[in-house]
Amino acid sequence: MKAHRKYLVFFTIVGMNSIFIYLFIEIVGNRWFTEYASAIASGLMEIIQTPVAITSVVAPLCVFGLEWGLCYFLYRKKIFFKL
Repeated sequence: MKAHRKYLVFFTIVGMNSIFIYLFIEIVGNRWFTEYASAIASGLMEIIQTPVAITSVVAPLCVFGLEWGLCYFLYRKKIFFKL
């Protein structure tokens, strides 16, 4: 496992604050991240005239990137929420 540790950093970052990200998205983030990021991504994709199928994939990926970025910020600042 030690040799593969550098490949698992992506999952470690999310796992260290999984309770926080779940509660944040359920309480606050659903409106902020999902609605606003999807609207922005959809608007940008509409400007460059991409098909609806591609837009429906890119918008959730943008939301996921924002969620992961929040977890990464907390991980770098060594802020961990525990029960």
